[in-house]
Amino acid sequence: MAVGESKRDTDEDEETVMISQAPAGSISVVERASSFVDRHLMFFRTLPIVIGGIGLVLVLRHLNHRMFLRFKRVSDIPMKYLESNKRLFGVVPSTEWDSINVWHVPTGKRLLRIGNRPPIGCPKDELLRIKFSGVSVGQSAELENWLNSRLLEREVWFTLLHPQGKRTVECAVYAKQKGAFGKKYCVNAELVAEGLGTTTEAQGFSSSEAKDKFMGLLSKREQSAKTGGKGMWDGSEYESWWTKTKKFFRRSQAA
Repeated sequence: MAVGESKRDTDEDEETVMISQAPAGSISVVERASSFVDRHLMFFRTLPIVIGGIGLVLVLRHLNHRMFLRFKRVSDIPMKYLESNKRLFGVVPSTEWDSINVWHVPTGKRLLRIGNRPPIGCPKDELLRIKFSGVSVGQSAELENWLNSRLLEREVWFTLLHPQGKRTVECAVYAKQKGAFGKKYCVNAELVAEGLGTTTEAQGFSSSEAKDKFMGLLSKREQSAKTGGKGMWDGSEYESWWTKTKKFFRRSQAA
């Protein structure tokens, strides 16, 4: 029993000697670090919250800039929007013989339903002039009447394609038919389908597949206008015999 106690005392003495021989500097650093953390415990607890809050503010500022920025001229639009063929939204306060003037409505304002309508007498230098990509039109009263009846004071979506100067950009334009359940249609294709314009090469598409699909739609509608004798194709050699026959009977009944 005495031998065991003597051995235990010897072990304890050795452990005490080892602790006493440990570098004083290492113990001091640990103690100081522990003491610093204890004194600033609240700071270390709130630090992640502060960092997260700063990150959230930066994200919201970035979203605010993107979602609420209204483009008044083509030069305001970021190049990456044009290169990626981004689709924007707006309202048509006025038209020209070959284009429409659009009041751009940013996504944020559209969702909140604020600033969706241009002020009365809005100057043209605050509007985007949009020409119809892939369509060549000639000045005519019929075209102006069609644009006014279909698009004036209406909401439109326009896919950015090819800029022309600081104010004009060629786009694929889309609008909704009148009525609560009106379908969305491509204005470019409708112009060709009514014989108010002819198909021309579209520029600015970011992918060949999208361009081929768009040009295919225009070509199909143009062929339909030709065979149906619509607009400029009335009485042309492209009219189908069925169209000529129907027109003959209509004229006979009118006479």
